[in-house]
Amino acid sequence: MTNTDSSESSGDDAVDDKSKKMPCILAMFDFAQCDPKRCSGRKLCRLGFIRQQKIGQRFPGILLTPTATSTLFPSDSKTILSKGLAVVDCSWNQLDKTAFHRAK
Repeated sequence: MTNTDSSESSGDDAVDDKSKKMPCILAMFDFAQCDPKRCSGRKLCRLGFIRQQKIGQRFPGILLTPTATSTLFPSDSKTILSKGLAVVDCSWNQLDKTAFHRAK
């Protein structure tokens, strides 16, 4: 007897299924300060989990930065679900050189 379960698929198909089921828009502003081959943010983009925003491009949702002075609250969930969540991908060693104001 052969197993014809549709849940068994190649790794690429599994990634496509996951990227379609994300509960909100996820994005990244990449400041290109790290090794592209080892960058987890770029890998998430390649796999379709997040989309890459151009520096200077406006993002309507909430933006997470390593220098943020406030945290997320449960009341932010409506905004995240409707408009999305973005992160700034930069090097911790170059925070003082990173123009966070360019990520909007």
